[in-house]
Amino acid sequence: MNQKLLHRIYIPLLCIVLLITASVSSAAPIPHPPAVTQRISFAPGGTSATVTGQVDASTVDTYLLNARANQYMQVAVTSATSDVYLTVVSPGGSPLARAQAGAQSFAGTLPENGDYTLQVSAFSGTPLTAYTLTVSVTGSIVPPTQQGPVAGPTTRISFPAGGTSAQVTGQVGGYVVNYYLVNAQAGQVMQASVTSPGNNVFMTVAAPSGAILASAPAGAKSYSGTLPESGDYTLRISTIPGGALTNYTISVTITGAIQPPPQNGNQRIQFAAGATSATVSGQVSGDVFNGYVINAQANQRMRITLMDFSTTNFVYITLISPGGSPLARAQVGAQSFDGILPESGDYTIQVSAPAGTTTTPYSLVVTVTNSAPPTNTTERFSFATGTSSALVYDQIDGTSLDTYLINAGAGQRMQLSVTSPANNVYLTLVSPGGSPLARAQNGAQAFDQQLPESGDYQLQISAPVGTTQTSYTVMIIITGSLPQPPPQTGSNIRINFAPGATSAQRSGQVNGNTYVGYVLNARAGQHMQINVASPGGNVYLTLVSPGGSPLARAQAGAQSFDGILPESGDYTVQISAPSGTAMTTFLLTVAIT
Repeated sequence: MNQKLLHRIYIPLLCIVLLITASVSSAAPIPHPPAVTQRISFAPGGTSATVTGQVDASTVDTYLLNARANQYMQVAVTSATSDVYLTVVSPGGSPLARAQAGAQSFAGTLPENGDYTLQVSAFSGTPLTAYTLTVSVTGSIVPPTQQGPVAGPTTRISFPAGGTSAQVTGQVGGYVVNYYLVNAQAGQVMQASVTSPGNNVFMTVAAPSGAILASAPAGAKSYSGTLPESGDYTLRISTIPGGALTNYTISVTITGAIQPPPQNGNQRIQFAAGATSATVSGQVSGDVFNGYVINAQANQRMRITLMDFSTTNFVYITLISPGGSPLARAQVGAQSFDGILPESGDYTIQVSAPAGTTTTPYSLVVTVTNSAPPTNTTERFSFATGTSSALVYDQIDGTSLDTYLINAGAGQRMQLSVTSPANNVYLTLVSPGGSPLARAQNGAQAFDQQLPESGDYQLQISAPVGTTQTSYTVMIIITGSLPQPPPQTGSNIRINFAPGATSAQRSGQVNGNTYVGYVLNARAGQHMQINVASPGGNVYLTLVSPGGSPLARAQAGAQSFDGILPESGDYTVQISAPSGTAMTTFLLTVAIT
């Protein structure tokens, strides 16, 4: 785990102006409330508690709550002005939610036993503000002996030679989630389903980029559709929280194979006497790929960097282990690899370009040492409420890679820049579809363009190999409104649950010219789960709170929402499809607990 010397801090640019203004004010100092540290205990037989307090920009209130691994915790902090934030830290010191990233709630299965730390704080410039903290912990503990033979490790599903389908069986119970990987390519069709005797086992299907294609919390037990990208798809299998150990069967079929381009023959890479790296150059186009072979030992560290010399074409790498496992894949835009090798033997490196690419020169640098692998961090970046810009401060060296996920919409303008004392820190920006918009390998330290698509943009911060620890500052600005949804089909349809029920389903039809609206009443602190499914996987949802805040957006590719509700009143759900989409059916599933 990467141990940061300098904690990551998000500071909206507007707050910097407020700090400067405050420093020259002649007003009398305002007394600050004392920081609170107290333990939260539930009433006998209870599973929840509520505490209240006050914080301003100078205080942090800390609460301790004892819980067990595999229990389910829900925490939310609310205030009249929505400017109080939450940090949740596990007993081992891992942050589960962070105020610096704008977190005001957390809901998830707990990773370990012990005291969880809940901290309530406010950003710079916030005056004294009252807040309410609501905590619930539910779920019995499932003994390890009852977690089933496949709980925990990830299992890869492979088809028999010449086959297109496979079945696997397993057991799941309590709060265990079993993981399976299935490798497939963009354009292929996947059909996956999970069955169980009690019909109470569910499936989440996630694309290689993390996009959710089917959601277990929304009751999904199957998925059928054309795959949007190439790589490892993840199937997450779970049952009702706290449920008994249950058998299940997974069936997976993938059709529509894609043929790779022909190879140009492998070239063996050998280091000079005493050297640990080598550089090879070549040319590649969309019609063929170049292959290289290099011998290395298990537990050595291999670093591969690919540089192309074209302003319009892109070249990528695939790295395959001696046993045939892909460690890096051109299909998902890999241009580098840095990691510990799993086995000894000949590793294959393939350099390729997308179909239709003209001849492009490149240089490939391969290093094999006995050093430790790089430390990587990934976190989601969020702007403070009402702002569109921020600064990120952190540190990095030549063995680290810091990754930020930034959600933005097509047509918005993103401005990025990274600065460092020695001017030796660089950025890579990858679109939601996997296209690199700026690359550290080309010396990029800034980006300023209108965005081509909606979704999560991946910002990677890195420094050249050998760089010592150095600080850096990233400026992020996103401006421009999101695309407006199409006109609505009729008035909103109110969703009411049957007596005693906590969920409901609605079906309908929508195309690229209209959207269908629903409204349902819920209370602050309740847990809402929503999922929309369609045959083509091309229908999306927007969820708007009673106060008008978007909690999920169709423009960002949302097909589900799972979170704690911030306020009481009527929530609006809009179902829509991209412009030009023909009439298609959809199934909307909503659960509130």
